[in-house]
Formats: sequence, structure tokens, C-alpha cells
Amino acid sequence: MRIYDVDMVSNLVEEFFETKKVREIMHYVISYKLNDWEKWFQIEFAHFIHQKNEYIVEREVTAYLDTILFPDSSHVKIDLVLRERDPLFSKGFIFIEVKCTKKASALINGLKEDKDKIKAIRKCEYRKRSFVGVGFYLFCDPETAERMDSYVTKKLKGTHELFNICKCSQRSKCTCEFKQVGVVIY
Repeated sequence: MRIYDVDMVSNLVEEFFETKKVREIMHYVISYKLNDWEKWFQIEFAHFIHQKNEYIVEREVTAYLDTILFPDSSHVKIDLVLRERDPLFSKGFIFIEVKCTKKASALINGLKEDKDKIKAIRKCEYRKRSFVGVGFYLFCDPETAERMDSYVTKKLKGTHELFNICKCSQRSKCTCEFKQVGVVIY
């Protein structure tokens, strides 16, 4: 089921980034090197999924942590919970944590923290069937992209892609400085 869930979330993210509006906003985010677009992504992505009428999606779901593992925090908010409307697939929800960073190194740290947090959940009104981490980083030079690809595929057993967000009509003649966003799904 986990492989299916990762593939499903990956396909939804890819479809989301194929929309012109999202590419335009992401081009703006990257051009101005913004770092506070995580909530925007969560809201827009949840809305995108909701409009499909094939899924149930909720944002900012409260979950209670094991206080031995997290003594300073009794609860957390899960970014998104998602499942299909079809009763054949309705045995629990995918818990999705989202991280949006400028640099790949910050993303790696954030993904690990999110994974630890989800593992420590002891109580939630939604039954978890799996966890999927979704992460983005803005600075995608070839060396960083190669390192991230190796880290994600070998260590996280996930997928790493570079999504084009450039607005140029002819990509071969593109002169945009920032034209890609790195995407990690595991």
C-alpha cells in the first residue's frame, strides 16, 4: 500500500505543478527567493485535490505525540491527511508532511524531523495507513540536484525530480536564472 500511496501523491504533485497558475507563482517565489510559501502550497494543493472529487483531504489535523519521545510537545499538526473516496481504498489516511526550503541541506533536516514526528504519533482522529513526505528546495544547481537524487533514492527510497517552472514559451532559448524547483517525495 505504501508504494501505491507514494505514487498517488507523486502523481498529484506532478499534476499540480503542470498548471500554468502554479508555475507562474513558483516562478515568482524562486525569482524573489521567497522562503515562506509552505502554507500557500498546502492550501492550494489541498484545494486542487479537493476539486477532483476523488479524494478526501484535510489540513492541519491535530495528533498527539508520545511524550517520552517529545517531552516538550504533547501534540502536532499534520499538514495534510488524504484518502480516496472509493471505499475499496478507504482503510485509513495518508499522513503528508510538507517542507519548502531554499536549500537542499535544510530540506534534508526538515524531512528527518517530520518523519520522526509522524513516528511518534500515538493518537489522532484519523487512522494512519502510511506517511508520505513531500519536500521542495529552490536552489537547484546540477551538483546539488545530483547529490539530492542520490540521497533520496538510496537513503529515503523515494523519488527526486526537478520541475520546470519557467514561463518561457521556448525552453531552448530560455535565459531565466531560476527555472526549476527540486521536488522530493518519499
